[in-house]
Amino acid sequence: MQATGTGEDVQTATVRDLLDHMLARTVDSLGAHAGVLVLPEPGTDVLVVDASVGLPPECVAPLCRIRPADEPADLVAEAIHRRQPVWVGSGEELAGRLPPGSAP
Repeated sequence: MQATGTGEDVQTATVRDLLDHMLARTVDSLGAHAGVLVLPEPGTDVLVVDASVGLPPECVAPLCRIRPADEPADLVAEAIHRRQPVWVGSGEELAGRLPPGSAP
């Protein structure tokens, strides 16, 4: 997000930059190739992708807004249920676990 001069815009841009940096460093330190940061949307039961690294936008798009109760086999829902990251061992495994039509 570009700052437009208000304090809130600058603060939002800084938070965005920190989230992107944090995710990139975490993915790198784990030796992973990609990662997605999903956070709850305030006041709803919807989860939204807040940052991603290492994945093309067409792979992330189906995950942008999900309701875990509606997507029980979803990678994000699994991570929430287990309360830990979900490791995907290969591009083939990732393609098999993404929603139909979203695999790279």
